[in-house]
Amino acid sequence: MRKTLIKKFNSEFDLINFFIDSLKKFNDKSKIRIGVSGGSVSEFLINNIKSLERYCKDNLVYIQLILIDERCVKFENNLRNDKKYINELKNSKYITFHNPFKNPKLKYFLYPIEKLLRKYDELDIVLMGFGLDGHTAGIFDKKKIFSKHDYIINQDNNDLRRVSFSLNYLNNSKKIVLFSTGNTKYEFFKKIKNNNNYILNSLNYSECLFLII
Repeated sequence: MRKTLIKKFNSEFDLINFFIDSLKKFNDKSKIRIGVSGGSVSEFLINNIKSLERYCKDNLVYIQLILIDERCVKFENNLRNDKKYINELKNSKYITFHNPFKNPKLKYFLYPIEKLLRKYDELDIVLMGFGLDGHTAGIFDKKKIFSKHDYIINQDNNDLRRVSFSLNYLNNSKKIVLFSTGNTKYEFFKKIKNNNNYILNSLNYSECLFLII
C-alpha cells in the first residue's frame, strides 16, 4: 500500500505556501519544470501567480509550466486548458508556459508532438487534478493505462478527443501531487485511494492536497 500524504487546507494562502515549500528541494536548478493540468489546477495557480513569482525572485529560479493534457478543439474554444495560462502569464518575468499540444489536429500532430516531448525530459513535479469517475489528466480509457508511449489520444466523457501525456511518461516525474477542491472529491478520494480499478491510482503520486473553503 502506497504512503500518501492527504492534507486539507482552508485557504489558498496556506496551500500555495505548502506547495512552494515543496519546490524548494529543486532550488539548485535554474529552472523548475512543473507539469500542470487545467480546471481547478489552473485556477489555483493563476490565483496565486504573485506568490510563485515572489518565490522565483527570492530564490533566483525560473518556473516552466508544461501542460500535461489538452482538448482537441480550436484555439478560440473556451474548453481549451491552455487559454487561461496563456492570458495570465504572458507578462510574467519568472514563469513561462508551454503547451506541447497547442495545435492538436489529429491528422498531423502525432510525429511533431513526439519530437516536442523529447525536449522536456522528465518533469520535476506534476500538479494535477482528477474527476469523480477516477480519471486524471486526459486519460479516460483504462486500456490506455499501459501505453508505453509518451502521449496518448482518447475521448473524454463528453466525446471530445483529448491528447495527454501518458501515465508511463508522468510516472517518470520526480514528484506527483494530486490537487482538488471541495469536500465531495475529498470524500471520494478517501473511498477509492487504494482501489486499483481507478485510473488515478496507477499514478505514482505521493501527496493529495484539497482546498476546502
